[in-house]
Amino acid sequence: MRQGKSDRIKPIPLTLAIVLLCSAPSMGAQRTTAEEHMLRATNLVQMKDLAGAEEELREAVKLAPGEPRYWAHLGIVLGMRQRLEESADCFELALKLDPTNLEVRRNLAVQEWQLGRLLAADKDIGVVLESDPTDSHAILLRGMVAESSTDYAKAAELLASVWPLVKERPETTAALGHAYYRLGERVKAREALLSLLKQTGNAEGVFLGGQLAFDGGDYATAETLFLAIQQNYPDPVRLGYSLALTQFRDNRFEASRKTLLDLIQAGRETCEIYSLLAACFQKEENYEASAVAFERAINLDPKKEVNYVDLGLVLIRFRRYAAAEAVAERAVKAFPGSSKVREVQGMAEILMQDYASAEKSYASAAGLNSQSAEANLGLAEAQWGAGNVQQAFTTFEEGIKHFPQDALHYQEYGRALLKHAETGDSVAENQAVTMLTKAIALDSTLSEPHYLLGNLALRKDQTEEARQHLEEASRLNSKGAKIHFALSRAYRRLGRKDEAAREFELFRKLRAQEENAPAASLLAGAVGD
Repeated sequence: MRQGKSDRIKPIPLTLAIVLLCSAPSMGAQRTTAEEHMLRATNLVQMKDLAGAEEELREAVKLAPGEPRYWAHLGIVLGMRQRLEESADCFELALKLDPTNLEVRRNLAVQEWQLGRLLAADKDIGVVLESDPTDSHAILLRGMVAESSTDYAKAAELLASVWPLVKERPETTAALGHAYYRLGERVKAREALLSLLKQTGNAEGVFLGGQLAFDGGDYATAETLFLAIQQNYPDPVRLGYSLALTQFRDNRFEASRKTLLDLIQAGRETCEIYSLLAACFQKEENYEASAVAFERAINLDPKKEVNYVDLGLVLIRFRRYAAAEAVAERAVKAFPGSSKVREVQGMAEILMQDYASAEKSYASAAGLNSQSAEANLGLAEAQWGAGNVQQAFTTFEEGIKHFPQDALHYQEYGRALLKHAETGDSVAENQAVTMLTKAIALDSTLSEPHYLLGNLALRKDQTEEARQHLEEASRLNSKGAKIHFALSRAYRRLGRKDEAAREFELFRKLRAQEENAPAASLLAGAVGD
């Protein structure tokens, strides 16, 4: 969301260019014609006819190529026209003719900074500061170069030292705020960005400050800045969406939804607005409304693949598996080279227990993207659901080999091995324990491996071990009905009747809620607990 560097500071402010152009001393008769072109250029700049000014200055340098002032002023005009490379070339020519001109060197440094030539820019600014260490404009520019170079400590120190100059420009104020955010100094960053509100007629600068606060995770400041320009920002859709996204990231889903609905009611509908609205509904567990919003987003921009994927996933969570599969079919036709839409298709087919179709979908997904751990995992689950046990085990093992840090591969392989161990295969059981333990080591936030290990310990009458795993599973997922049921069994065996009764009551309530809740994990839906 952050704007490019060329938007952060204008190359040469128009007022500065006029002063420089008007400061030309009178010339001798030998260069009278060149000077006339120079004076015409001055008038044209004042009239904001930059193309005409450039033409006049090119005539001047043609007639007097050894005069550095003409090259310098041509560089200024080219900079004002955002032709940065040509501008820098002119300043370099002027410096070759007059190496002591610090104003030209500073202007060259501005263009070098904007062109990303940060070392060269810093070197030229260093020359200026060697002559006058108190030059506040040079200090400011060196601070901007440091910020662009990600030397945020240096940038903050330099920019803060010339705060009266920094606060005059939204771009430099924003740069100081950004440096403070990157240094973790949120209070100073907030103070810098909120000062933008004192700059009149500066809606775009305030918006930039809001973006930087958003990027810094300071959502309260971002919202304050966005709200301050609601009446005068020229692009209400961009502003409204940014405000809603800020509220969404701040977990204020109701506020975000209201902001988006206000935009829609005002006739400002975009694909992005409906996509974010769908995400708000999803966070509020209103999956039906979320699906409707995603459909609207697709209608507004049928070429945006992510909305088909998100709609399919919402329908799956809403237990509308056939509808999800239909959306995936549409997406496959629109995006035949997409691995993600094939994955959604396979997921819906597994949940409809159409394992043969799911195997084909996931195989296609894996073929389109061999780096997708999700595609390989889905293929293994489809094969398992179809009863192709050894084939599924092979796919799990290949996935673990190619995605050794993917905890879900270990978790789901462990689940399948436990199921297979019920046939009396003790080797599979031992291997399952290894897989589930590895899953926990890779991702300590997963509750399912703890649940599976706890259930296994219960079956083996290792009640204390079962309790430990199941309590951890409950801590990680307090809404898992099956976890509370297993934990009630463990407590009962340990003689902790009150706790057992409490856990069973939780199980009973949560089981009733799960009847209408989003779908469970993929493999659990395929093979059961």
